[in-house]
Amino acid sequence: MAALSGLARETRQEPATRPPRPGRGAMDWGDVRVFLAIAREGSMRAAGRAVGLSQPTIARRLTAFETSFGGQTLFDRLPEGLRLNALGEQLVAAAESVEGAVLRLERRRAPASPELRGTVRVSTGECAAGFLARCLSEAKGSEQVTGIAHKQTKKARRLGRTGLFAGDKEI
Repeated sequence: MAALSGLARETRQEPATRPPRPGRGAMDWGDVRVFLAIAREGSMRAAGRAVGLSQPTIARRLTAFETSFGGQTLFDRLPEGLRLNALGEQLVAAAESVEGAVLRLERRRAPASPELRGTVRVSTGECAAGFLARCLSEAKGSEQVTGIAHKQTKKARRLGRTGLFAGDKEI
């Protein structure tokens, strides 16, 4: 009994926020994102371009995702690329639901994040320039949007575009 109480004390000292072991616990959102990218793009290379990862990384993430579902393949590997098989098709709706939930969380977090800063550059044709100018002038009063200006450069006029500027820099 004394040995068991000593064991209990040891386990209490472990951190409460221990990361889950592979194959158990929480699923990695990155793997779900890779699965959806492959399903949408039809190849690992195109999926890698879509999510900004290399093809070998895409392959590893797909293997990890498939392993979390018992190791069964979710795609048929064909000469022209990858195509969802029946098991993969069954997972798409749930994966898209997870994607939607994560994107909603990101949108809620974005306005509160002080890290979202930078320059946005926009070039439009004359027709869209008026619409965009109206939309941005409404946003200009917002605390989050500052320093928006409109400028049509010589090159933009020649190309039939309008430039928008933040401070001295064209946006």
